[in-house]
Amino acid sequence: MKCFHLRRFGLVLRLDLLSGWKRNLRYVASLYAGCLAIEFANFYGPSRNGLSEHYLRLGERACPGQPDAALAAAERGLLADNAPAFVAFLGFVLTLAASAAFENLRTKGGRTAYLTLPATNTEKYLSRLLWATVGAVIAFWIAFVAADVTRMALFPILGHGYGSTVPYVFHELTHFFSPDGYLNFHMPDATEYLLGVAFLAELLLLFHAVYLLCGTLLRRHPYLLTTLGLIALGALTVVLIDLYAQRLERIPAFDPITLLAVIDGVLFAAIVACYALSYRSFCRIQVVRHKWRRR
Repeated sequence: MKCFHLRRFGLVLRLDLLSGWKRNLRYVASLYAGCLAIEFANFYGPSRNGLSEHYLRLGERACPGQPDAALAAAERGLLADNAPAFVAFLGFVLTLAASAAFENLRTKGGRTAYLTLPATNTEKYLSRLLWATVGAVIAFWIAFVAADVTRMALFPILGHGYGSTVPYVFHELTHFFSPDGYLNFHMPDATEYLLGVAFLAELLLLFHAVYLLCGTLLRRHPYLLTTLGLIALGALTVVLIDLYAQRLERIPAFDPITLLAVIDGVLFAAIVACYALSYRSFCRIQVVRHKWRRR
């Protein structure tokens, strides 16, 4: 079995789903609790005390002389302002899922059961990668919608009820990269805008690739150790830039489009390298690990 086979890949996917269904339900329940906590933190005060003066003034400015329309505009402002919290939580979920993509290999029994499956390493790797990406996104939306419905059903008991946050989260996810979004405002040139979109997309993908790679290399606390490593790397970068600021000023300024193109190329190469190294590390995992690599 050296070639990728779609039917066999589907069987591995099915096995991943059925063998870990209890664990997957716990994940969804944990995501539901997290989303509900965000809902509670964002909407408890407005549901108990009503809209703040800030949102009421915004609504009045948006619809002067129309009380009902002003109130609706104020409520939309409240929902829109709370949408980024769920987007940030989704990012956390995706990086956490990437670091835990191969958690089924942490024990000797898990490695024996999974690595001896009659399937290629590519099929096994892609199956775990799919569950850590598409599966994590599906689980998040199930938990988020359930938490949003729970809040809309229960919070009116406190005195005030508000609509769904789901459309505003969709808008928040798409608006930043849209032609009329933030990037287009700061990058009116079409080529520069496309390179800026590529830069942000590659930067987010690089974070996922780094967490996935560290998830294959580390068996204990991969998310925590990867996060601490990235924080240390960021702090070191800031220190180096501060130390060599004068030398950096002597470097000739590049055209923004050229600079963005170079950065995009470097990020793309780093993403490919991280995914390739994670695949290579997965293929080299042994059922019985060396003593110095054991937990």
